[in-house]
Amino acid sequence: MSIPWDPVINDRLTRLHLLARQLVWGMNSGNHRSNRVTQSIEFVEHRTYQPGDPISAIDWKVFARTDRLMIRRQQADTDAQLVLVLDATGDMQSGIDGQVGQWEDSKFGKALTSLAALTMMSHKRGDPVGLWVCGSEQQGGLNGFVPPSGRTMHPIFHLLSSVQPGGGSALAEGLTQLTMQLRRKSIVIIVSDWMEDPVAWGNALEVMAASGHDIRCLQLYSRQEWEMDLPESVKVYGFEQQTEQPIQPAAMKEIFAEEVARYVSEVDSWSSRANAIWVRSALEDDLLGALIQLVRGRVR
Repeated sequence: MSIPWDPVINDRLTRLHLLARQLVWGMNSGNHRSNRVTQSIEFVEHRTYQPGDPISAIDWKVFARTDRLMIRRQQADTDAQLVLVLDATGDMQSGIDGQVGQWEDSKFGKALTSLAALTMMSHKRGDPVGLWVCGSEQQGGLNGFVPPSGRTMHPIFHLLSSVQPGGGSALAEGLTQLTMQLRRKSIVIIVSDWMEDPVAWGNALEVMAASGHDIRCLQLYSRQEWEMDLPESVKVYGFEQQTEQPIQPAAMKEIFAEEVARYVSEVDSWSSRANAIWVRSALEDDLLGALIQLVRGRVR
């Protein structure tokens, strides 16, 4: 796949490779749950080696006998595929203080880095991995899709590097459309701030779970924002509504804390109904611990 020369896209592409590689180096070889896509002792068949296949999968005994490069396929290769989901709606571009800053430090930047690391890790294992994008300014709120493949990770990195956050609520619709697209059992990892109406995306999550998919969710949030650790007087800007709203944090902090607690309880309820692994990661924290939990399929 050729990548058009765009200095912004290529700069982000280079940066994503570096950030993802750092995270992959820090991750242990954690296991998915029972339907992990990995090598197994149960042989299925041989097939001809193709560019992009992992070298470790070559059957060297067959090569010694026949002088042909053949891949030894294992039973687990057909069990599950990994599908990554990116929330690219407008609110994802906010950072720790609720403002737009360096993309690496925003919810969207953290989401891109997480998905790039998971893509790189899966590719190194030879697992099929794909990407589904919910919304974006560039696509007019529509979804982008890179079908799962174990051959190359370049299309996923290119999409991650070129997509721009924008638009209103699209997560619920995006998850519904993705469920209709998936034809085989998948491990679905969704990265979002999950700040849309939980009832909307909760129902979509339940339908996905009922279809037999293993769901894992990474929720990105700002600890400063949730604790309303803000100046005495501040204006809050909504990226989707594109309006400013003045507030008095001291007067609203107690009410806001109750709303956050209610929201977290509602999210946990929907997560439980979908039997989803749910991991929260503050923008102020390192991503490594959260990604290890997602890969291992359990929370602390």
